[in-house]
Amino acid sequence: MTTVRRLLLFPLLLLATAAFAGQTPNVAWELDLGPDATFFPSLAVALATLRLDTGGDPRELGDKNGLLGVAVTAPRDGARAEVEISTPALIAPSRITVTLPKKGVRYFVYPFLKYDPERMVLIRQPFAETVTARLAVDGAPCGEKSGRITVRSINDCVYGYEEDGRWNDTSWLFAAYVNENHPAVETILKEALATGKVDSFAGYQGDADDVTDEVEAVWTALARRRIRYSSISDSSAESAAIWSQHVRLLGEALSARQANCVEGACLLASIFTKIGLDASLVMVPGHMFVGVDLDDDGEETLYLETTLLADTASSFEDATDDGAERFAKYASRLKDDPRIRWRDKRPRKKRGKGEDDDLGIIDIRVARDLGILPIREPYADKARFGK
Repeated sequence: MTTVRRLLLFPLLLLATAAFAGQTPNVAWELDLGPDATFFPSLAVALATLRLDTGGDPRELGDKNGLLGVAVTAPRDGARAEVEISTPALIAPSRITVTLPKKGVRYFVYPFLKYDPERMVLIRQPFAETVTARLAVDGAPCGEKSGRITVRSINDCVYGYEEDGRWNDTSWLFAAYVNENHPAVETILKEALATGKVDSFAGYQGDADDVTDEVEAVWTALARRRIRYSSISDSSAESAAIWSQHVRLLGEALSARQANCVEGACLLASIFTKIGLDASLVMVPGHMFVGVDLDDDGEETLYLETTLLADTASSFEDATDDGAERFAKYASRLKDDPRIRWRDKRPRKKRGKGEDDDLGIIDIRVARDLGILPIREPYADKARFGK
């Protein structure tokens, strides 16, 4: 299976056989509900536009980024399988018909799920949902199977999971919490101009000093908002197989006037991206801060410790010094290409979770090129996000 597919397709085995009409032999099939039978709305929304090349698996049929499906063993060469997946509240009946090429091979079939993205982003509390799968092979019904999943909050960002003793990195999902299109960003940019440190935002039209001035203006505007540091990071439900973190959407962080390190990094990255700067989220063990290129070629990068936004005794220079020091501590272990900056450029598979699994740089521009779009915030267009 592809690495993205594996995120929520750790098999929950419900083996069964079904009698087929005519010459159709018995068929063994399974319902796949994901690791710990867990469903992440944030992942579902991000996967809808993802173009991450994770390598094809010929046994995987239908939606290569599918989240729910079945595993079925082909009873003959060229068998025709019809699969339907649905839930009572989230997923309308989603059907697909595929050909199972080779007898005896176990194929994974995933319909393109029909769900309402507007409803997905409104989910703030975990709840149980029943998934029902129906299968027919060569026109003969094989019955249906049902199982329960836990639907997590839209604020739960899964950044890795363990499957069969192998760790898989999905930290790219943090890029979905960077939202350069949020209407509050324009408000903050006006406040940044009001600091008097710059009279416009020209991106890379100026030199590195000009870009630094723009970054400082944004920092100063946010610092004046007195956004308090929040240590809240626990996700809405615990799972032994999944590593996830609670991340407020941009408007939620501004309204609450508090942010953990991830939320602060995503907030600054949103604004830097809006004004045409290349921003990145820097992951180190137990922490995240933000980087921003000072030139269009990425030869010089400024790193900012975002938790100092709430510290009235700390200056912009303190934040850049702290950020530079943190980056230097882990630079030799990050091992990123200076332009791609996505370690391995795909989730990793290896034995167990290692000491470098909490390290990585997520380049927002690269993430957007791969189709990872911001999670849209409901009602943001009508909300006010003033000081």
